[in-house]
Amino acid sequence: MVRTAVTRRRPLCSVHPDDKERLNEILNDFKSSARAVQPAAHRLKPRTPIVIASSIRGFSCWLYEQKKQGIVVRPHDRSLDEDAELYRSTRKRKRITGHLAYLRNFMLGTSAPELSRPRLAAYPDDETLIQKAVAAAKADIVNGTPWQGFRTPPDINRVASRLRGFSEWLKTHAKSAIAGRLDDPSLQEDRETYLRVKDSSRAAT
Repeated sequence: MVRTAVTRRRPLCSVHPDDKERLNEILNDFKSSARAVQPAAHRLKPRTPIVIASSIRGFSCWLYEQKKQGIVVRPHDRSLDEDAELYRSTRKRKRITGHLAYLRNFMLGTSAPELSRPRLAAYPDDETLIQKAVAAAKADIVNGTPWQGFRTPPDINRVASRLRGFSEWLKTHAKSAIAGRLDDPSLQEDRETYLRVKDSSRAAT
């Protein structure tokens, strides 16, 4: 009697219901944008966006299996960072943190994913504040009442990027977030220190 080997495919996991409506759309846009980056030298390798998309879907599946919230409903929340770290350590998915950063930056809408794209990690509360301000400023442009100094979307995106950089610096230097102390003199002092550090860094290069 000849026995034939039967290979059983592992069933594909289900993307988290929280992500089902939007995640595929976002990832498809991500891949298209990555292919369109100019100049071509700044593009990710052809397979990299596909690998990133697959990695993100796998993470979404794992979140569903673990009965945790999905990605799209909390893209910039600290709890997602914690879950990504747990996923990385338990499933040996070392690149998930970087892949998640690419997705987050793309969802912010500042530009297409690039090879050398900076990954700014603002405080979650600051990120929420920045996103709300960006949405309001862009809406006022559409309504014909732009904020002073913010006449085009690129103007808004540049300032938002600077704010994220400032928030990231605050976080890495164990200082409080921007949100919650907008009227606190200490925030202005930290901003001046941050700008001095940046100027010193530029002068040294």
